[in-house]
Amino acid sequence: TQRPPLVGPPRATDLSAPPPAAAADHEGPLGLPESLTALAVRCVARHVAVPGAAAEALRRQLRLLPPELAQLVFDELVLTRRLTCQLAAGFRGCHLLDAHLSGYPGLLDTWLEALFAAAPELSCVSLSRCSALTSSGLQHLSTCTSVTQLDLGECPGVDDDALGALSGMSNLTELCVSGCGEITGAGLRHISGLAALRTLNLERCNAVKEGLAYLRGLVNLEVLNIGWCTSVTSADVTALHGLKKLTTL
Repeated sequence: TQRPPLVGPPRATDLSAPPPAAAADHEGPLGLPESLTALAVRCVARHVAVPGAAAEALRRQLRLLPPELAQLVFDELVLTRRLTCQLAAGFRGCHLLDAHLSGYPGLLDTWLEALFAAAPELSCVSLSRCSALTSSGLQHLSTCTSVTQLDLGECPGVDDDALGALSGMSNLTELCVSGCGEITGAGLRHISGLAALRTLNLERCNAVKEGLAYLRGLVNLEVLNIGWCTSVTSADVTALHGLKKLTTL
C-alpha cells in the first residue's frame, strides 16, 4: 500500500496577503518599516551607550561619521534618554548643530562644559526646564558663538550672570528666558549689544524693572514678549519707541 506523502504539494503564494508583522522595534511612527538609515542610527546609539571597551572604541570613531548621521545618533541618544556627560564629550569633532535637551533628567553644569567643548559649532540649543543648571555652568555658553537660537526658559539658575555669558553671541537671533525670575532689569545690559536679535521672550521675568532701555540697541528686534512682567511700567515700554522693526509686544 502506497503511503500518503508526508509533505503536501506546495501552496500557491498569495501575493495579496500582508507580510509577516515586523517587530515593533523596526516600525516607524506610521507603522511602516523604518529606513536603513534609521535602523543604523538606532543600532549605533544603542551600542555606544553600553559600558565596556567595545563601546568606548566605537565612541572614539563617532567623528568618522558624516555630520548629518552623527547628529541623528546624538538626537536618538537624547530621545531614548541614553545621553550622558561622557557620551556628550564623545561627539568632539562631529560638527553637531542642534542640542535639544529641554527637560533632560539629571543634566548638570558639567554636561554643558563637556558638550560645548565638543560641539562649539552648535546653532540651536534648548535647555529649558533643566532645573539643576546654574549660572556657573551656563558660562560655558560663551564658547558657542555660532548659536542663533537659544532657549533657557523655566531654568531657575538663569540670572544676570548667566546673561553675561551671552554677551558675545553676535549671531543670536532668538532668545527665550521666560520664567527666569532671577533676571533683573540691570541684567539686560548684557544682551544690549546683540544686534542680530529678532525675537526676545522675557515673559514672567518679574524682576525686570527699569531695564528695557538697555534693549534700544536691538535695532533688528521684531518680537518682544514681556507678558506677565509685573514690574514693567509704562515708562519702561516708552523707552522702546525707537525700535522701528518691533511689530509684536
